[in-house]
Amino acid sequence: MNRSIILLCAAVITVLVFFSCSDDENPERPVDGDTDGLEGDQEEAAVDGDNDFQENGDREFADDHENWIPDVTVNGIYVFNQDTDQLTIEKTDRTVVLDLVLMIPEISDPMPLVVFTHGFSASPDMYLSYGERLASWGFFVIMPQMPGSLSKPETHQDQAEYLAALLDWATDSENVKLSGKVDLSHIGLAGHSMGGKLSFLLASQNPRPKAIFGVDPVDSAPPIDYEPEDYPSVTPEKMPDISIPFVALGETVNGGEGSLSCAPSAKNFQQYFAYAESPAIQIDVLGANHMSFVDDPDCGLACAICPKGTDDPFVTRMLTQKYMTAFFLAVLNGQTELYDYLIGDRMQQDVDAGLVEVETKNEFGASAE
Repeated sequence: MNRSIILLCAAVITVLVFFSCSDDENPERPVDGDTDGLEGDQEEAAVDGDNDFQENGDREFADDHENWIPDVTVNGIYVFNQDTDQLTIEKTDRTVVLDLVLMIPEISDPMPLVVFTHGFSASPDMYLSYGERLASWGFFVIMPQMPGSLSKPETHQDQAEYLAALLDWATDSENVKLSGKVDLSHIGLAGHSMGGKLSFLLASQNPRPKAIFGVDPVDSAPPIDYEPEDYPSVTPEKMPDISIPFVALGETVNGGEGSLSCAPSAKNFQQYFAYAESPAIQIDVLGANHMSFVDDPDCGLACAICPKGTDDPFVTRMLTQKYMTAFFLAVLNGQTELYDYLIGDRMQQDVDAGLVEVETKNEFGASAE
């Protein structure tokens, strides 16, 4: 063969091998967004770069690796479908209709259920990434549109009762869409702001929930005259009635007092933790503001009311969803190795990077030891 042809072929093979090796050494991470603007330890901690296995949920492979922990910084392996439905609730004086967003994994066995409730004057559309993250990890997710507005308020007690009716509906054997899909013994509650408070309020009155993840929950009532029984305070009054593990995650940037304060310090996430009698963890996302947690923190008037923080809202949401997924997998699925994201080395990475401050009580995560 002509020597020049041989050299040309060798050169082509070298180039192909080079690019093939480069791709193997730097695989693209399927992270929802990018980490531009982060530096050093912050970027590494945010995406949890120490996880050696990017094929999430590959348990067959992981069985041979004693220290393998799923990477919950990204979506899991389960395909899911987004659907809608309605729940009609008959009250003595009116009919209430809840529009529902459903995230349904394609899994044949009964799945843990998580109900994620939005904040005041918000909607499920502002939190869809939270439902998608959970569904991709095998959770059946329901995101209700709660009634009520400034012009037509609904009491917190009534809304807690609507959520109780939603649990009845979700676990009804005659519900064709959900029958056989929900594991009745593994139900979690999550929510932002008012939705966080409603989650704690329901858990204080209903034995079915087994875990709560509060996203900057605010134990406030509206700045109007009201009956205490219509807007019951949860902390400290009802905390002795909550016996299940919970996460109280939030921020202190919007902790001022006053009728327009987004998360007043006397009613914020720290107060749920301060009076907890069950296993609990408090996570302060440093620099975040009250609306950093929604999918679009520039959502208009509702978001503009709360003064901005110094955080990158994408990183705040990524951290929140990481902790939320790990918590529900650990508590509802029994995957206690996931506590590492909350009380282990992976959480310590976030603390060392200056992203969060953490405190636990009442033997939170003891089952992981």
